[in-house]
Amino acid sequence: MVDRGPDSESSRKTAGHGPGCLRVVRGPRVGLVYRIAQERMLIGRGDAADVAVTTEGVSRRHAELVRDPTGSVTLVDLESRNGTYVNGRLVTKVALRDGDKIRIGAFEFDFRYERVDNRATVDLAVSTSPGAGRDVPVADRFVATMCNLAKVHMAEGRFRDALATYERGRLGLEARTAVDPRQLVATLLGIGRCQLRLKAPQKGRAPLQRALDLLRGVRAPERELADVRFLLAGTFAATDDEAVALALLAQEVLDPGRLEDRDLLRDIEQLLAKAGRGTPS
Repeated sequence: MVDRGPDSESSRKTAGHGPGCLRVVRGPRVGLVYRIAQERMLIGRGDAADVAVTTEGVSRRHAELVRDPTGSVTLVDLESRNGTYVNGRLVTKVALRDGDKIRIGAFEFDFRYERVDNRATVDLAVSTSPGAGRDVPVADRFVATMCNLAKVHMAEGRFRDALATYERGRLGLEARTAVDPRQLVATLLGIGRCQLRLKAPQKGRAPLQRALDLLRGVRAPERELADVRFLLAGTFAATDDEAVALALLAQEVLDPGRLEDRDLLRDIEQLLAKAGRGTPS
């Protein structure tokens, strides 16, 4: 077996990328995001693991993520019993690239480098001093404060201020080693709504899609998904097939006899009417 060389130019991250992140895409904790905020992070089922993978077939010290001074991340198997796989290949040591799929036991992770500007990178570096990546009450309060302040800006019609505040909350949240999907969803929805209010729907598409993916991952109720699908539909032209498909999916779970569904049903009917799929009520 031949691994990708850790020093291969094609495997290195480029300037302008932020820290690496692992997102659980298969396993008991789908949607959970681990930010690689330390020089070394242990993956395994032991108490000392930074990335806890508590399923059969996983060693207590299964693998390790090693971040070099440039921020590039290498995955090293620690002579685990059942092996570590990247993109379906058994590996012992490999420099990770954007989009790599890592399989350890019943878990599968998607690896990505954050893309941030220089100012955001500095902010993140301050947040990731030793031990700062752990979930602590101070971090919880910071994110909650940013979200509440952003809501005040939204209520006052200061959408650019709200957007900047939601973004600060998102960066603070993702500076942790483990990210609560629900908290991340709240900030992503705020960012998406701000972009829609600022008439920049295409910029709102990615955060809203990510929020929808996270909610699916945690098996959120279909009614909650309907709200997000309709917001996401608004990032496309009303006549776009994708907008229509999202609106129809949202409409399927709504009950015309339920008072709390009526406003959303009306908005969906108006969108479908613009697309020539019906008439507004």
